[in-house]
Amino acid sequence: MCKLPGKLKILLVGAHPLLEAEALALDHAAIAFATADPVRVFAAREASTDQDVIVVNLDNAGGLDLLGKLCAHGGCPVIGLGSRGRDGHSLEHLLLLAELRGAAAIPGPIDAVELALNALEVLRAPGFEQVASELERRVAW
Repeated sequence: MCKLPGKLKILLVGAHPLLEAEALALDHAAIAFATADPVRVFAAREASTDQDVIVVNLDNAGGLDLLGKLCAHGGCPVIGLGSRGRDGHSLEHLLLLAELRGAAAIPGPIDAVELALNALEVLRAPGFEQVASELERRVAW
């Protein structure tokens, strides 16, 4: 699991150029954005471990596949960011598919500050194991 030592580190994978420019220009002491090319991230054998959250643009071709690969590797939480449907499917359908692969899903467009707030919320959310153990505890009670 990725840690949050002091500065929130968010990796934008294949982000829209406007969001990327705004995020990189954001000058905040507690937030650091980085960008990555989806092809390079997909070709990597492991997910990045030096980031706190990875955000994947679902509007790109192969975005959902990349998101699934990152979620399967475990580690950092992954957020799927989509602003339109693809291949005849609605945006809601695309975001639901992202959630079924284990990621948080956010509809766009979104600005860098709102994205950072959503990333913090995802980091604070209980993991599946914690939710499952809490349900087991309640059933046993």
